[in-house]
Amino acid sequence: MTQIIGILLAFSLIIILVNKKVSLGYALIVGSIIVGIFSGLGFLGISKTFFSAIIDPVTIRLVVVLALIGVLGSTMQKLNVLNRLVSSLNKLLKSPKLTISVIPSIMGTLLVTGGAVMAAPLVDEIGEDLNLSKSKKAAINLIFRHGWYFIYPLMPTFILMAETASINKFDIIKLQWPLTLAMIVSGYLLWIHPAKIKDNIKDKLTKEKASKADIRQLIISSSPLWVSLSLALILEQVNFVTLGLSAGAAKLLTQMAFPIALCLGILIALVIGDKTEKSITQTILKGISPSIILSGIGIMIFKAMVGKLTVLNDLVIHFLDTGIPLFVIFITLPWLTGFLSASATSAIGITLPLLLPALALSPNPIPLVMLMYCSAFIGYLISPLHLCQVLTLEYFKVKISELYKEYIIVIPLTFVVSLVVYFLVR
Repeated sequence: MTQIIGILLAFSLIIILVNKKVSLGYALIVGSIIVGIFSGLGFLGISKTFFSAIIDPVTIRLVVVLALIGVLGSTMQKLNVLNRLVSSLNKLLKSPKLTISVIPSIMGTLLVTGGAVMAAPLVDEIGEDLNLSKSKKAAINLIFRHGWYFIYPLMPTFILMAETASINKFDIIKLQWPLTLAMIVSGYLLWIHPAKIKDNIKDKLTKEKASKADIRQLIISSSPLWVSLSLALILEQVNFVTLGLSAGAAKLLTQMAFPIALCLGILIALVIGDKTEKSITQTILKGISPSIILSGIGIMIFKAMVGKLTVLNDLVIHFLDTGIPLFVIFITLPWLTGFLSASATSAIGITLPLLLPALALSPNPIPLVMLMYCSAFIGYLISPLHLCQVLTLEYFKVKISELYKEYIIVIPLTFVVSLVVYFLVR
């Protein structure tokens, strides 16, 4: 009973601290200490658990990946690689409907906190060419940015979930692509497809012709992204033992696939980006987010501390004995945590360690992980505290109630699709 009280207290305090703008990493560390105290570990036991979690190779790899993702996004932004990408794309597509769909999607790959506001001016301008309402422009800016995060393997929350659950991220993507399809396609059909392009814009698009230089610019400016993703995918899927490497070297190379790929992406961005007076070191260091790195460490510590508890297996079995379906638990807790904390990372970081014993009881845990991610992500997406949403609403001068009206089909449809996928493959 004492351990259960400790979990509930830690869980509640973490959410309160995050809502009070305390760093998620610090909040998780505080929660971990509370769990340790109520589990009877004592000072020595808590210290050992902290140290073991911090020096764990999985934690170190996670920290490196999170740091490199931030550097890649910051480098592309500061060296104007992103600006050139968007400019060439606009010329090539020659369709405001396609451009307004693609721009927030591209911006979303940079994973900058509150980054939706970066695309807002472009979405606003193109939205005027389509006579879109402010609420529709706000919805497009958010959904076409976030809809890809179900399958985007560089998403920190996605990486945290895969690492914590010890599941290959590409196995999760195989189940989650219908969620991206549902969100993006329904958003396009509801908001963009019915829009009417202004006559003067049609005339302008007819006269402009894309050049080979624009195509070349698009390929070059997007290369840090597609090279990183392609190389990571290749390195993680190749069996290096069959190529003559020892088992240890092959395992290390596979584990370092993302860091290697991201380093190459950063190098490409530095080479093709605008040359500035600032040093390369300064450009790189500005991309490293201490708060995100601390969140990664905090999550791994919290996971390790929760793993010391003896009551969780009994608690999960009790829930199952009461007749509550396991999938309901994997929907409810992550959604509620994501909504209250306005952070998908918080939702996964808090609830996944608690539910790992339940995953161990499942013969096929991946569908449950998919449900958890979808629920946590939707809770975070529609949270009134979600920073991207707050900034977007402020930019477009739209009330949250107006935005929710735009969401009335897209969000429920995505959730229903996740349930369909779950029941088909469980």
